[in-house]
Amino acid sequence: MILLRLQGGLGNQLFQYACGFSLARRRGDDLRFDLSHYRWFRDRRVELDDLGIMLPEVSAWRQWSSRAFPVGRIGSRLARYQRRLLPAWAHPQRGDESGCTPEVLFREQRQTLLLDGYWQDERFFASHAESLLATIQLPTGPWKRAEGCQAAIHVRRGDYVANPISAAIYGTLNAGYYRRALDRLGTPRRVALVSDDPKWVLANWDLGVELVDCSSASAATDLALMAAAPALVIANSTLSWWGARLGGGHRPVVAPARWLADPNAVTVPSLPAHWCLV
Repeated sequence: MILLRLQGGLGNQLFQYACGFSLARRRGDDLRFDLSHYRWFRDRRVELDDLGIMLPEVSAWRQWSSRAFPVGRIGSRLARYQRRLLPAWAHPQRGDESGCTPEVLFREQRQTLLLDGYWQDERFFASHAESLLATIQLPTGPWKRAEGCQAAIHVRRGDYVANPISAAIYGTLNAGYYRRALDRLGTPRRVALVSDDPKWVLANWDLGVELVDCSSASAATDLALMAAAPALVIANSTLSWWGARLGGGHRPVVAPARWLADPNAVTVPSLPAHWCLV
């Protein structure tokens, strides 16, 4: 069994699901989900089911038996207590993404494998990409709100602004990036705006184009709109990455050349070679 510990927003969930799906197909194994993260941290919710993805959940006992405890004296005591209570076969082998390549992960033969990480590399699912994409059902009709737009841009603010830790790691892209990116697209006249803070963008930025606010309260709907856009400028966001990836390879996509503000951070998704970097 492949046990996938889901965490983060929809973009992160898609990377994790893609890795688990591909590994389960490669092994001829079942894929089950540990959703306990969302019971402890309420700032996010499970959103894969908004895309028609089935999420068979493992039992509460199995979730507890695979739980990783925090580093420190209390965490060490809890981990020892857990090991004494449970038989050896109850502990799944942990697939930690730190330093893990697809080749290493695919060679793992343990009966139960726990995937705990973000897995932001297309190589983790490239071998089953076509069948994976067939399981993702995007909401229909979102581009109707953007009728007449020649392109779309995604502006991510939210925790990148409000959370000091996220701000230090990711940073926010400024208006200059979007002007340069739109210039690469031939400066379209009318552009759909997708953002978690569209009012701020409209009030503070002049990009030299007509911006049409097409943002919604649903990440799945925003994802579908980005996927349907004839051309797309993405942010340094995994939701952006999937919006570009799900739209196919036939249209122009512009991405930031510098994905993170912190050069020492390692969670940088792989960018397809045909995307234009600015």
